Amino acid sequence: MSSSERLVSSLKRLLKQQGVTYALVATAIDLSEASVKRCFAQNDFSLARLEAIAALVDVDLLELARVAEAD
Repeated sequence: MSSSERLVSSLKRLLKQQGVTYALVATAIDLSEASVKRCFAQNDFSLARLEAIAALVDVDLLELARVAEAD
């Protein structure tokens, strides 16, 4: 698994643990839910978008990287 796949996988796990749905993510970052699902399915995020989603679960990118490394 690549580093980016591990980051996204860890982010998905954190979102699920905190009950944050793709619909909530979509609203928070001003995208459609389908676009959010596509981003997660394709592991295709800008750094700004990844950072904004991570902020929804109160982690920054460095912390997300640490979580991914530990997973």
